Amino acid sequence: PIRDRQGRVIAFGGRVIGNDKPKYLNSPETSIFHKSNELFGLYEAKLSNRSLTRLLVTEGYLDVIALAQFGINYSVATLGTSTNKKHVERIFRLCPEVIFCFDGDQAGRKAAVKALEATLPTMLDGRQARFLFLPDGEDPDTLIRAKGKDYLESLISSAKPLEEFLFDTLSKDINMETMEGRARFSKLAFPYLNDLPAGIFRELMLQEIANKTGISKSSFSYNDKNAIRPPREFEEKSNLVTTITSNKSNNQSYESNPSYFINAAIKLLLHRPSLAHQVDQSILNKLENKAAITLRDSIIILKKNSSPTSALLL
Repeated sequence: PIRDRQGRVIAFGGRVIGNDKPKYLNSPETSIFHKSNELFGLYEAKLSNRSLTRLLVTEGYLDVIALAQFGINYSVATLGTSTNKKHVERIFRLCPEVIFCFDGDQAGRKAAVKALEATLPTMLDGRQARFLFLPDGEDPDTLIRAKGKDYLESLISSAKPLEEFLFDTLSKDINMETMEGRARFSKLAFPYLNDLPAGIFRELMLQEIANKTGISKSSFSYNDKNAIRPPREFEEKSNLVTTITSNKSNNQSYESNPSYFINAAIKLLLHRPSLAHQVDQSILNKLENKAAITLRDSIIILKKNSSPTSALLL
């Protein structure tokens, strides 16, 4: 039986015994049953504990049933649909923490990203979301039967916080040691950050992005919709050489307005002096105007120091 929040049976769900398809089957949608709105086991979890502190979201009915048989009575499952915002909001109305449990394969990772995207708009201050990935080929049902309650709860306790899962996912295949990598990370991260409701958690996430990219948090700006934007220079320029030689900005070429690009490059150096180590000085030798000489001399000074600072350049 699938029950509503008052415990009334509104539909039934089944799982095939064997390998036939479909694996799961629900009652058809009706005026009282919409599978994308419901969570299997939610009423039973509330019934077993009136003061829930967390809920574990699994992928199937049998996971919920098996976990309950072994004494983990705070699990629920979606009804064959991806986790959505309505699911997460229902959970947070009951308790302050949600743990999403997925298989460790590629499909599980994709499902986790969908759950993450559904969760971000609901993350008011005081709420917590974490992500647990099980070993390949395992699910909560098989794992708890093989290794017991204590083992599974130890995995639950070590689940990744939302921010760690988000940043790990975004930085995958990105070299965070380079300016290009940090710029790309910033570009990927800000749409997710702007899905968060305004509050302390969003500000802490912004500070973490600042730490990872090396940009001062004060340099980020807000538009008229309270969305956060990275500094223009960091958002648009991938490295110092591109800044000097590209002809994208304002449809200007270096030949028509050399000082524009050189001044932008100097601003980048002031903000991120370590970029000097990425520049081949021979590229700058052909630049002869006064601003270019200042830029070249600045790079020479900074490259003499393994950890250059803005103060050194000034």
